[in-house]
Amino acid sequence: GLNLLSCFTMALQKLFSKRVLALVSILLIAILAYTTNLQELVAAFSRARPELVAVALLASVFSLAFKTLRWNALLSEKGKVGLPFLFAVQTSGMAVSNLSPGKLLEPVKVLPLKQHGFSYSFLVTSVFWERAFDLTVIFLLASWSLAFLDSRATTLFAILTAGLLTAIAIMF
Repeated sequence: GLNLLSCFTMALQKLFSKRVLALVSILLIAILAYTTNLQELVAAFSRARPELVAVALLASVFSLAFKTLRWNALLSEKGKVGLPFLFAVQTSGMAVSNLSPGKLLEPVKVLPLKQHGFSYSFLVTSVFWERAFDLTVIFLLASWSLAFLDSRATTLFAILTAGLLTAIAIMF
């Protein structure tokens, strides 16, 4: 029988067709454009140093490449996907995810991978693990930053780090 996760992912697939996703993205961009002071935005871009913009864009490409490699490692348990294809899936998934409230649409990025023989439940689980890894790094960096900013938080940092590492060890 179908488990709850499979039913959820099948419902997501039906609910979020390509047309609906395109419409939601266009609507969100329109809302963003409407609520943004475009003159201020253009002025900020005109003051930006091109070499720093290039470095920032390059850093984003490397970040996506590392996320793709990480996701490939997670997927390798059940099958193989070409890295260029997976990079395209990851990039488009990040774009859709970043345009949705709370990154709600992130699991939609798994849909193109169904054609490679992966089950929806496995793919959605891999997205969960991706998010868990991201949150772990963010949590550790935030805890370290707190300890750096206030030396009294060093003990708290040590406790939180030990707790997080213990939770990760238990999950595996």
